Amino acid sequence: MSLAILVILLGIVVLIVGFLFILGSAIARGKGEVRGGVVLLIGPIPIIVGSDVQVTKWLIVLALVLTILTFALYFVTAGWFR
Repeated sequence: MSLAILVILLGIVVLIVGFLFILGSAIARGKGEVRGGVVLLIGPIPIIVGSDVQVTKWLIVLALVLTILTFALYFVTAGWFR
């Protein structure tokens, strides 16, 4: 099996395990408050949607880090820093 297939399978396993941890935590706690949000990167432009102010602030930080990482990877792969 190639390395790419193994990495994809590992990612799927990590997603399933994470989902099961979250599901188990929700079942163990009973009632709870749900907060969440999403960062959608279209190219280098982030679109941020959050359920409350605190989540949205963390998503802005995440979007900033992801945008900087995107530009850094682009410049490294384009040969600007060689």
